[in-house]
Amino acid sequence: MLLSNIIYITDFWDYLSPLPLYMQAQPVIVSWFHESIAYFTGMNFTHLRIITLLVSILSLFPFYFHFKEKSEISNIIFLLLLGAIVTKYGYYSTELKQYAFEFISTLLAIYAIISFFKSKSLNRSCLLLAIATPLGISNIIPITIIFSYIVLTSALNKDIKKSDIFVSIFFILWVFVNYILISHITDSQINNNSVYQSKGLIDDLSVLFSSFIGIYGQYFYYISVFCTFYGLIGYKNKDTNFHLSVIFTFTICIVTILKVIGLFPVIYPRHLYWLLPFSLIINTYSISNILRNKFSLFSIVTFVMLLTLFIQNTQKIMKNGLEHTSNKKLISFIKDNNISNNNFILYPHSSSVIYYYSSFDNEIRDIDFKGVYLQKSEMDKLDIKDGINKSLSYYEPNKSNYYVISHLNVNAKHGLANKRSKMILKAFKDHNINYKLAFRSINVAVYKLDHL
Repeated sequence: MLLSNIIYITDFWDYLSPLPLYMQAQPVIVSWFHESIAYFTGMNFTHLRIITLLVSILSLFPFYFHFKEKSEISNIIFLLLLGAIVTKYGYYSTELKQYAFEFISTLLAIYAIISFFKSKSLNRSCLLLAIATPLGISNIIPITIIFSYIVLTSALNKDIKKSDIFVSIFFILWVFVNYILISHITDSQINNNSVYQSKGLIDDLSVLFSSFIGIYGQYFYYISVFCTFYGLIGYKNKDTNFHLSVIFTFTICIVTILKVIGLFPVIYPRHLYWLLPFSLIINTYSISNILRNKFSLFSIVTFVMLLTLFIQNTQKIMKNGLEHTSNKKLISFIKDNNISNNNFILYPHSSSVIYYYSSFDNEIRDIDFKGVYLQKSEMDKLDIKDGINKSLSYYEPNKSNYYVISHLNVNAKHGLANKRSKMILKAFKDHNINYKLAFRSINVAVYKLDHL
């Protein structure tokens, strides 16, 4: 959906306003990056993904060399932990949204705290934090916390210079400007979508916990909880891991509070992807320290678990790849069934796929797709339930009708995907339409429709 905005927008300055299509939002600098790469590569989808992945990989190198300097075991643990999250990392590092850059932003913020306790330079850390700030949306939370932490530490140590005061004031203004810009570009997305609003304490905490498990995975989640706890109490001296664990714990508390009071719209695991770098680095510190000090039963079990996760994720990628939505297969099905008497009706969130492929595929461009969200004026206010019902008004009894679905797992057993899948089937029933699943792949499907 964000890619559709890159195709649609022709002026760089338009990215300073809310994106015009599908109520999407991402940091301005990320949009500029995507637009620039798209311009030089001729809107090549694969090139955009590869370049984003390369930038993500390069951001890991400072930590690779950092742990390599500390010890060989730290380096191995770092790579194993990266392997434990490689399916998430690989997917979000190739998705054309801001999540890869939020991951990079968090890494920069973590490097700022490591740099501070190594060099005691507030100015250098503020520079790193300033670079990290415009790369993400949610990252303004840990960046603000880390800045406050290092300023407080400097004040307690009576180690604040005049230049530090000037740099701190400039940084605060910089964060404020970015906050205003973020609020502006996300306004239409959040305020026009009830799904982001607070649903009460129990529901909010349930969604938050499900999002944590969803982005971390069950085993990596439990390892991270232990390692953070170990970082907080496992060291007598207050080293880097202790400071990172304190900051990470405080960040989790702030995120929880903001979610409960309705100020931080977490509804999907991807909204917490920016937290993974904290656990990646903290876990590396904690496990390395355990293995370096003594090969206890726990350390052996931990090492085997990490190795197992690494192997499982590698096998998963080799078998299934990183694709989470099989749009190419969906487009192939549409082409194979593109005859004059067929009528293709779009599930609202499928229109972005058609919009993208029609920009370079003449056969898709020539098909007369029916549905909502195809026109800009329809994109801002219509909710998904109304969109589904309105799309079915394009049903033509005298034709073979196909209902085209993308970005939805129609076989989901729970969660939002399950609710929306049931919503679609109920709409078929309400419109007296019989349906049969004609095609299904990863998060895509096509129903063949007939009147009852």
